[in-house]
Amino acid sequence: MLVKVKADAEAIKGVIPARKEAAKKAAIEAEAAAKAALEEAKALLAKAPKGKGTRADIEAFAADLKGVEDAMPGVATKIAGEDYFGATDDANNLKGKATAVSAQIQAAIEKAKPAGKKKK
Repeated sequence: MLVKVKADAEAIKGVIPARKEAAKKAAIEAEAAAKAALEEAKALLAKAPKGKGTRADIEAFAADLKGVEDAMPGVATKIAGEDYFGATDDANNLKGKATAVSAQIQAAIEKAKPAGKKKK
């Protein structure tokens, strides 16, 4: 029985580096996706209609994106500390927040567009 346990331990030792590298790669990819979503949201925010009725919305969107941006270094810190699963979770959450803000900005842009001519 001890021989089997030792053999299993040796087998696992061989797998760990590959799994660790895969987790690191996933964390780095999630971080990149979150950064891309943040940049996309910032670009949309720059296109958002700026008017009397939208000022509060734009300020709220900007604050939301600032929160996402401020949290991004935490992902890099977790990656550096080899907390790859935590980094991936955080990056995916930040990407979700940035994507949600993008959707809200896009809705505001669509809402502000002048009504087109109706087809007869």
